[in-house]
Amino acid sequence: MPNPTATSGTAGSGTAVAPQPGHAKGGNAAPPPLAPFTSGAHEHVEGPFSDVSTQIGASAVAVGPVSVPAYGYLRDIILHVAATGGADSGETVAAVGDAPWCALQNIQFTDVNGAPIVGPFTSAYALYLINKYGGYQWSADPNLSPSFSAVAVGSNASGNFSFLIRIPAEIVSRDALGALPNQNAASTYKIQYTVAASSSIYSTPPDTLPIVRVRMYLEAWSQPLPTTPQGMPQATVPPALGTTQYWSMFNSPAASGQQTILLPRVGNLIRRLIFVSRDSSGVRLSSNGFPDPATFLWDTRILLQASQAVFKEWMFNWYGYGLGSSSLDNGVFVIDFAHDLTGKAGEELRDQYLPTTQATRLELQGVFGSSSSSLDVITNDIAPTGDIQVH
Repeated sequence: MPNPTATSGTAGSGTAVAPQPGHAKGGNAAPPPLAPFTSGAHEHVEGPFSDVSTQIGASAVAVGPVSVPAYGYLRDIILHVAATGGADSGETVAAVGDAPWCALQNIQFTDVNGAPIVGPFTSAYALYLINKYGGYQWSADPNLSPSFSAVAVGSNASGNFSFLIRIPAEIVSRDALGALPNQNAASTYKIQYTVAASSSIYSTPPDTLPIVRVRMYLEAWSQPLPTTPQGMPQATVPPALGTTQYWSMFNSPAASGQQTILLPRVGNLIRRLIFVSRDSSGVRLSSNGFPDPATFLWDTRILLQASQAVFKEWMFNWYGYGLGSSSLDNGVFVIDFAHDLTGKAGEELRDQYLPTTQATRLELQGVFGSSSSSLDVITNDIAPTGDIQVH
């Protein structure tokens, strides 16, 4: 006689009962899925943990290294920079093209072993570009920040300025990919920078030079509990813990005419490339520096080949810059591999990151303009510790 339990509610004699939802074959309960890290962690802001005022003068002044306080999982460091106290009588104060960002030089963020994660950059103008084109914030242009004030220039102007920029660690805020473990007060991340000499900020300085105050704030995630208030298990670390992103820069000669520039930063996943074309004086070029068209090759295969107009259209599509009060920057062109979710930079599933090995050849080719002298190449690459794609 068939087992009544096995045949109850079935069409045919001897048919087994299907496993109930949430149970594996044999009656063993399947483990419930983990609640995501960001549902248990909380946003944490701390600071200023460093507050240093430096008089601008004829020579640059080095500051740091400054230790980042240990707490949870590090997302980024906010730098609030304000230059005050400048005054003038009789001069027509003028600033250089990369001001006010270039007020900070030789800036870098290093890991607990002293290896660079962000930088070193000769000027914080690179950090400004990383904030604007890095795809980390919804409203990302530092020029539009309520903390931003351009260098006061003109007749009898003070030369004062202020801005706020971040040093990024976290890659994607949606799930905290890239947030760095930061719980050992005896072994800390560090930041160092130099306050630039007056000649690096002003082409005509005010009579009384300002004092630059730099305040640093930590943005982090707290350590989640192993279970939710309802008793369900939740992730206690960000996905692929130890995955680290890097921002680095190298400068290549770019004399006028046909050039092939080899990009040396390979071996990881490439998330973004930022190119800055400059003349022999270091001034960014408006149009005749970057190739038009430019060709980007990956192991001799053409990935992109486009005019400057098309590059600018892509940047407008990815970031929305180019209309109203937010605009593109002279001499700056971006190749983005992190917009595969919605088409907006930073809304990414990590599917389109460009894989490279130490043997990969990345090249930029094209005809550089008559005023060209050099090309800054800022690279954002990621060293994953596991599967970082969203499934």
